[in-house]
Amino acid sequence: MALVFGNEKDGISEEAMPYLDGNFIIPQHGMTQSLNISVACAVTLFEALRQRDKIGAYDQVFDSNNPSHAAMIEHYSETHFNYIPDRSE
Repeated sequence: MALVFGNEKDGISEEAMPYLDGNFIIPQHGMTQSLNISVACAVTLFEALRQRDKIGAYDQVFDSNNPSHAAMIEHYSETHFNYIPDRSE
C-alpha cells in the first residue's frame, strides 16, 4: 500500500492520478477545514497503525529460526542500513 498526499494548493499531481485506487478524508470539526501536510501524514499513519493493531497485525512474534523471518530482517537490513558509513577507521 502507498499513501499519496497532495498539498493544499495543487493537490495530487496529474501524473499520479491514474495509479490511485481511492481517496480518504480526515474528518474535522470547527473552523479549520485543512491540516498542514505533516499533521495530515501523522494523523493518517497513526490511524493506519491503530486499525492494523486492532486486527492483530502486529501480534506475530519474531522467530530468528523461521526462514521467512530471517529473510525479512536480512532484506530490511540490506535496504535500510547500507548507507551508514563505517566509522571504525
